[in-house]
Formats: sequence, structure tokens, C-alpha cells
Amino acid sequence: MAAEDVLVRGMSRREACERNAVSQSHLSVKLRRLQDFNQMVVRIYPFIREEIEHDI
Repeated sequence: MAAEDVLVRGMSRREACERNAVSQSHLSVKLRRLQDFNQMVVRIYPFIREEIEHDI
């Protein structure tokens, strides 16, 4: 998985794309979606923090 190679293994995007046979533009789109999801979690966390901490 190209995203894993970049984010976990520290490979360059180019290397990860070549290794996983995906285009760099496709990887960029997927990484952007992951970044957007992360930002959404950061924004809603203050509103759900107590519920999460209570369940732990």
C-alpha cells in the first residue's frame, strides 16, 4: 500500500508509487482525503471528548 509506505516506512512518494504501481496523483488524492479526515476528527474531538474518556 503506497500510503503506508510513505506514512509508516518513510519512503518518498515516488518510490512508494513505483513499488505499488499507482500514480502519484492517485496517491496525492488519497493522502489528502486522509488529511481531511484527520482535520475533521480534530475539530469534533472537543465535543465528544467526555464521552470518549468516560468509555475508557
